[in-house]
Amino acid sequence: GLLARGERVSLVALHRHTLDRGRRLVTTLLEERLRKQDGFPSLRAPRGRPAASHEGPDAWLALLAGAYRRERSAEPTIDKLLAVAEHEPGHYGKMVASLLPLLGSLTSGALGSLLSPECATADDPRPLWNVEQLSRPGTVTYVGLDTLGDPFVGQAVGSLLIGELAALAARRYADAAAATPVQVYIDEAAETAGTALVQLLNKGRGSGFHLTLCLQTLADLAARLG
Repeated sequence: GLLARGERVSLVALHRHTLDRGRRLVTTLLEERLRKQDGFPSLRAPRGRPAASHEGPDAWLALLAGAYRRERSAEPTIDKLLAVAEHEPGHYGKMVASLLPLLGSLTSGALGSLLSPECATADDPRPLWNVEQLSRPGTVTYVGLDTLGDPFVGQAVGSLLIGELAALAARRYADAAAATPVQVYIDEAAETAGTALVQLLNKGRGSGFHLTLCLQTLADLAARLG
């Protein structure tokens, strides 16, 4: 949905839209779509005010969704967002019960601005980096996760970083850039073990990735992976 609107995807944006089941996002997408169609003006009251806006955002979304479905012209992104927005709130809350605390931890305080920075401004001139830039030849990147002090957040950040590296490996696979090796060293690897790490271990060599894992015992890795 964010990409459909041309917005940058960030943890802050994901947290915001997860909290409200994506209703504001899908409402905006529907309004933009229906403005291009003849159906949108008919939804407005004579003075130009949304006919159901005074009844609250849910009523307005329901009205927009009805007009969209009458078009009989499906758009997968909107369909998926509508399915979430219209999901029964109680059940939705159970589905994201474990996700929201994690997103809250990753988007609050100094960590929030570090993981979801805005474009460089006069107040914050720090450059923005991505894993592709950090893996260029001659570049050395060190990331301290402090999983001993805060294992919940440390493991989450580590897993996100490994996921980004796996995505980079996929992009490099059929590219000449794969000829340039990327060395990845992971200490206490069991803390960040997951599907993305397994994929890198299994398939990363074809993308030029060379992984060195350091861990206490193989039992720690088995326990983490299940």
